[in-house]
Amino acid sequence: MAGNIGKAIACFRALGFAPDMDSFQDRLMAQKIVFLLELKGVKMDFGYGMYVHGPYSRFLAGELYANRQETKTLKTGEKLTAQEADAVSEMKAVFSLDPAILEIASTYAFYAYKERLPAWEAHRRTRELKGSLPSAKITLGINRAKEFLFVPTERELREMREEFAPWQSASSIKGADNG
Repeated sequence: MAGNIGKAIACFRALGFAPDMDSFQDRLMAQKIVFLLELKGVKMDFGYGMYVHGPYSRFLAGELYANRQETKTLKTGEKLTAQEADAVSEMKAVFSLDPAILEIASTYAFYAYKERLPAWEAHRRTRELKGSLPSAKITLGINRAKEFLFVPTERELREMREEFAPWQSASSIKGADNG
């Protein structure tokens, strides 16, 4: 499997993250960032499996090591499309570059979005695999994954519009005291 390391480096550059391959934490974060962005639609084509620290791609690991200087200096000729740049911006807004949060979020995302398990089962498996981490951090990581990856269906959008219609109409009444 051949992934697009240039695209990964362009994503790191947009995030302001220059991974050092001598650092376990940087390698872990690089893996999780690429995985989450792939789920968000950024095409990099690295295959992932589940390991102790969450989703892992040996192909990405090989490319990161083979291109360690470019990765550390964020040098690439690859450019992000507007859609890809939006995905990276959203990642930057939703996630801190906290290795544990990225590990938890990507683990939950692997189960919920890649394996398409029901939310309760993805949640259970994530808690089981990441049980050594603080419960509050696990909850935060799962919530960040949902915030980043959840796309409501048309039915859910309709239901939300119906649910919030009274509030919307009340806030748009002419002459209403807004504060």
